[in-house]
Amino acid sequence: MATVLLVDDEPNIRWTLGEFLRKQGFDPVTASDYDSAVGILREQDVDVAVVDIILPGKGGIELLKEISRSQKYIPVLMMTGQPDIERVPEMLRAGACDYMAKPVVRDALIEAVSRALDKKRAVDEKVRIEREIRAHADELELLVQERTRDLEAIERVTRETMQSLQEKLESSERVALLGRAAAQIAHEVKNPLAGLRLYAFHLKSKLVSTGRPAEVDLVDKMINTLERLSETVERTLDFARPITLSTRRLDLNEILNESLQLLEPQLRAGGIAIERLLTSSPLLCVADEALISAAFVNVILNAIQAMLGGGRLTLTSELRPASAVVQVADTGVGVPAGDLDRIFEPFHTTKSRGLGLGLPYARKVIEQHRGEIHISSKPGHGTRVIIRLPAED
Repeated sequence: MATVLLVDDEPNIRWTLGEFLRKQGFDPVTASDYDSAVGILREQDVDVAVVDIILPGKGGIELLKEISRSQKYIPVLMMTGQPDIERVPEMLRAGACDYMAKPVVRDALIEAVSRALDKKRAVDEKVRIEREIRAHADELELLVQERTRDLEAIERVTRETMQSLQEKLESSERVALLGRAAAQIAHEVKNPLAGLRLYAFHLKSKLVSTGRPAEVDLVDKMINTLERLSETVERTLDFARPITLSTRRLDLNEILNESLQLLEPQLRAGGIAIERLLTSSPLLCVADEALISAAFVNVILNAIQAMLGGGRLTLTSELRPASAVVQVADTGVGVPAGDLDRIFEPFHTTKSRGLGLGLPYARKVIEQHRGEIHISSKPGHGTRVIIRLPAED
């Protein structure tokens, strides 16, 4: 039911017009002056206002302007006497929807109020649609901002991933090239070394038979040096050879314990204490036993060589979601920040002896098993090597 505000200082007119509206299904509310009309407008919703231009105190034009300033649209019909027709332009400029000349007859009142209601419904619908459009526009703007952030994040991750892949590719190409060059050199040196060893043994047997011990000691030193060179050649060739996996179900805890047994002489000679923090149950993984064992031995041996004055070697194993994790930590000298980025490069070493192939070989084996190896270190605070391998399903 539409509410119609009737504002007139004549009680009879208010009653008569109110009855006309009530019989047509409207809900009339009445006011006699500006102040009472403003009070009604503040307390309840009004759909249409019918205002006399002549009111005591502030007139109908002032009330029309007050209603026009409201945030909610209310169509206003002005009532004017015959001498006030000349004020019609002023009323329309102030925002009047229509006007009626007094005396107001029933049919004219009902028709004018109905037209005003139609206009109000159209304006309210327009406001509602505009509000929905603004809300949708705001939602769309937020969605665009979110998608833009998502795309920027994807672009950033893609760029970083491509950069990382490019670096890995370049590193792999350098390693492959270095490996091929080293293998070629080692292959060229291997046969002459074998010949030199045979000559040395033959010379030693001649010297032994003639009883010349000083010369025999000298030849022994030559043989030891040749054997170390042969071992170096074999290690270089091993690193350069492609890896072929022969996998089976393994317990990595057993592999770690066996690696410690193999290196027991070095551990004992270096005065190194061992701390085992291994899982109570088997840490299962499908892997090549010989290769994984060799990788663990290289990592542990690297830790031993970092603790020249003794120290503590800590082996930790744990099962994480889809990953078997092994950590080898030492209390050694640590790795300088400038060398940490090159720690897995073949033939890069900070030691006075050694080829610098131990950790690169370990990385090669771990990555061949679809695993990862990472190193964290700080000079004077030791080094920690973290190895992740796919756990058995």
